[in-house]
Amino acid sequence: MLSTQQLYSLPINAEALELVPESVARENSVLATLIRDDHLHLIIPALADIQFDRLQEKLQFILGRAFSCDITDSPTLARVIDLHYTAAYSTVQNCARAFRIRCPKQWAELAQTDNPAIRWCSVCERTVTFCLTDSDVARRSRSGECVAFYDRSGHADTLGLLEYSE
Repeated sequence: MLSTQQLYSLPINAEALELVPESVARENSVLATLIRDDHLHLIIPALADIQFDRLQEKLQFILGRAFSCDITDSPTLARVIDLHYTAAYSTVQNCARAFRIRCPKQWAELAQTDNPAIRWCSVCERTVTFCLTDSDVARRSRSGECVAFYDRSGHADTLGLLEYSE
């Protein structure tokens, strides 16, 4: 069983994530982490044997491919799933925030670090922190950090260094 620390430090492959639709990932608490030679590796919640077998059968039917899996506790897995599906594949749209620098990359393209909410941008050679709240965006902007955030009202994912005005 993967510990919380192991789960948060796992590299998540963008192609693997694309193979499991977000609705399937959230409904079944499953996270795709790696694909190699058409074989998918998943993280699934720790379940009783019969539930585990049912989940494996269901995923085999839905995904239609061979997979292996590791297990972890369900609440932590749900948070990691939320982070990756919220951050990874949203698109940049009309953002009202003023940027000094707008990053040309998406969150999924940034290099992973030991912290799942922080990634490394090789373009500007800076860390980028994923913010879940407006107050976190404002706080990090004031300190000059590059941020990524998901604007739920406008469905926009934006990365960059915000221009912060008092």
